[in-house]
Amino acid sequence: MQSTSFPRKEHKYYISRLVHPHLNADVAMFMHLDDESRSRGGFYQVATVYFDDPNLESYADKISGLAKRSKFRLRSYPSDPETPFQLELKCKDGEIGTKTKTRIDHGLIKKFLSN
Repeated sequence: MQSTSFPRKEHKYYISRLVHPHLNADVAMFMHLDDESRSRGGFYQVATVYFDDPNLESYADKISGLAKRSKFRLRSYPSDPETPFQLELKCKDGEIGTKTKTRIDHGLIKKFLSN
């Protein structure tokens, strides 16, 4: 299994429903759909399972705004059952986030879930 990791910076903003269509049109001039979106009419489904401990500490860290935190998640794309699952570790340290991804085949996931 090969893993990829990359740093990124995210800023999230709340916008009103009135602004959304205008902002969407403006951004569309600079952004392009990825190959997956293009081949599926502009969108595709993503299914995500987040893992946490019995005390929900990852969730509590996020809600409390803890600057340094991490979480594991498993992603799949139901619209393409042949695409491998991705196990991701997302870490955040202040404004800088990193995501490490590893592809996992369906057989391994079924084996894991059956135990």
